[in-house]
Amino acid sequence: MLMKRLALVAGLVPALAGAQRSPTEARLGAVPPDVRREVVARWNGPNAIRAARRLEIASGEEINGNVAFERGTLDIAGHVAGSVVAVNGSVALRPTARIDGEILIVGGTLTGRDSARVAGAVRVFTDTLRYREEGARIIAVEDEAREPDSWWRRLERHYERALDTPEDPRARGAMLLGAHQAGIAIEQSMLGAAHACANPLTARFGTTHGIAIAVMLPHVVRWNAEAVGDRYAELLRVSGADAGGDAGTALAAKLDALAGAAGLPRTLRELNVERGAFDALAADAATQWTGTCNPRPFDAAGAAELYERAY
Repeated sequence: MLMKRLALVAGLVPALAGAQRSPTEARLGAVPPDVRREVVARWNGPNAIRAARRLEIASGEEINGNVAFERGTLDIAGHVAGSVVAVNGSVALRPTARIDGEILIVGGTLTGRDSARVAGAVRVFTDTLRYREEGARIIAVEDEAREPDSWWRRLERHYERALDTPEDPRARGAMLLGAHQAGIAIEQSMLGAAHACANPLTARFGTTHGIAIAVMLPHVVRWNAEAVGDRYAELLRVSGADAGGDAGTALAAKLDALAGAAGLPRTLRELNVERGAFDALAADAATQWTGTCNPRPFDAAGAAELYERAY
C-alpha cells in the first residue's frame, strides 16, 4: 500500500512541475514593434544589474531586482527576484536557477528552460534588435526614425554635451543627425515668426542669422503658446521637464538656458539694435513669406510686440 502511494506521488511530481511552468513563446523573424518598445523600456528602467558580454549568477547568489543583459551569454544558476531581459544575447539556465519574474530575449537563445524554475512568461525572439546606446540607455533605431519628436530628443540631450566636450564623437554625431532631421521637419512644416523677425535683423544690422534666431525664438514660443501650447507641452514631456501649467513659458525658459549655455546674446540690446528701428523692422518682418506659416496669425503689430519683448 505504501509503495502504491509513493508511486502515485512520484507520478504527480512531473505533472505538478509542468503545471507551474509557464509556456515558452519562441518566434522567428523580425521583432514586433511593441516588443522592441518593451525591450527598450525594460533595459532603460530600474535594474539591479545591467551588464554585457558575460555574466554569471552563481548558485546560491541572490539578485534582488531585474537583470538586463546584452551581447553575450548570461548564465544563471542562482535566484533572480525579478525579471530578465537579454538584448542580442543568450541565456543559459542551470537546474538551480530560479526566476521570480519573466524572461524576454531578443536576438538570442534560451537553454535549460526545462530544468529551471521560472514564475513568469518566457518569450524568445531570434531576430536581433537594432539599437544604439546613449550612455546607459538604449534606443531602438527602427522606432527612432518613426518618432516625430526624435530630432528634438536627440538635440536636447546632446547639445550641452557637445559644447562641454566637443571631442565626443557621439555627441557631435547626435547633433549632426538631429540638425539634419530638424531640417527635414522645417521642409515639412515651413518656418514661422522667429525667422520672419530674424531676417530683418540680419539685413539692417548685420546680425548673424543663427544668433538672431536664438534671441527671437524664446519670445516667439511664448507668443505662439496660445495657439500651439499643447505641442510645446509634448516637447517638454519628451525632455522630462514639467510644463507647470504654462508650456510656452517653460519651453521658452529651456530654449533661453540652451542659448545661454553656448554664450549667445539674449537680448536685442546686446546686439546693439536700437528701439527706434522697431517700426521699420516690424514692417520688413510682416513682408517675410515665412511669417505666413506661423501657427498664430502674424503681422507688423505682432512683429513689433516680439521685438519689444526681445529688447
